[in-house]
Amino acid sequence: MALGCYDFIKDYGLPDVSIKWPNDIYLGDRKAAGILIENIYRGTAWEWAVVGTGVNLNQDRFPAGAEKAVSLKMITGDHYSTLKMGRSLFRLLLNRFEWLQTASASEVMEEYNARLYRIGETVKLKKGNVTFSARINRVSETGELITTGATEQSFNVGEIEFV
Repeated sequence: MALGCYDFIKDYGLPDVSIKWPNDIYLGDRKAAGILIENIYRGTAWEWAVVGTGVNLNQDRFPAGAEKAVSLKMITGDHYSTLKMGRSLFRLLLNRFEWLQTASASEVMEEYNARLYRIGETVKLKKGNVTFSARINRVSETGELITTGATEQSFNVGEIEFV
């Protein structure tokens, strides 16, 4: 999903597109799209997933607390047809799902990591009440963010946040 949404934003020629772990699409340092995934398990067996995505298309402004949000319209000045954009996103997601049929997990992660927000850079992160600096190394095949501070550490989704 993240790679398909990345493709969608990139397809419109917008600069500085990246995937912010675990599944937001950023233009520079601002959020242009987000993905929510809920996995459904029966016991320990994965049954299926519900996936939703939201892309900021035509918003002129965002509510207080959403200062990092940006829309495609705010970047380009253009107004977008939601139907046309929906069809475009659907096509690009289908392309990625077809690719997943033959791609290995390492190929998928290589593409994801090649587009990872702030990879190779030192960023401020927060875990609980503790803020710390760490270098973003990669995301593992199990979805953990791998960083280097004083030592290499891995974090699960929801365990840390970017500051």
